[in-house]
Amino acid sequence: MQIQVPNVPIAFFDLDETIINEDANSLWLKWRVPRSVLSLPELCIGLYNRHYYKRGRLTERKMFLYFQARTMGLSGDAYRRMAQRFFHEKGRHHVYAGALEMIDAHRDRGIHTVIITGQDNFITEPFCDRLGVDGFISNRRIERGRRLGGFHTPNCYGAGKITLAGDYARTRGCALRECSFFTDSISDLPLMREVGHPVAVNPDPELRSIAENAKWRICSFDTVVSLN
Repeated sequence: MQIQVPNVPIAFFDLDETIINEDANSLWLKWRVPRSVLSLPELCIGLYNRHYYKRGRLTERKMFLYFQARTMGLSGDAYRRMAQRFFHEKGRHHVYAGALEMIDAHRDRGIHTVIITGQDNFITEPFCDRLGVDGFISNRRIERGRRLGGFHTPNCYGAGKITLAGDYARTRGCALRECSFFTDSISDLPLMREVGHPVAVNPDPELRSIAENAKWRICSFDTVVSLN
């Protein structure tokens, strides 16, 4: 794969099906369901939500209910330990080699690299640490003592991603129009239209059609590797 790196101050990368070859919720469920019957409500809501997510129609309420089901009865510390275990036993084995090469190529040119994802901060942080990116933007859970609450606003999805990415860019002294964004999903179309260098990675059919018509760059990643 010939790696093309635009001259940008920040490169944003989606996580699900862009850096990793499946969405992290699906990987989590495959990992957790065999381990606990308590995950069955989460499984039902997760399967229901995926239908809407793939069409860019997932609401904040549906997302909130899913994550509430995931962490029911868990403290923040317990969920953090579980997320770390998930990453080491499952998540780290599903990384696209092409994504690693792309991130490394940006880093070699001194470009600030950021994961931006609808996953929560507990799941995202281990990927961020091991991939060596400069930062991440995610849904952030509210911790009330030992209890986990909802999410800080805005939600990192749809229009909320634009707000969060724009705020992040401003802290780095630049605008979204100067940045790039790599993603696979039609649900990320709002942010793709805001950046100056949108890149579709293994795009779903709707996003591929839009990317082709707009003459956006399209990348294909296939080989999957494990992070050390």
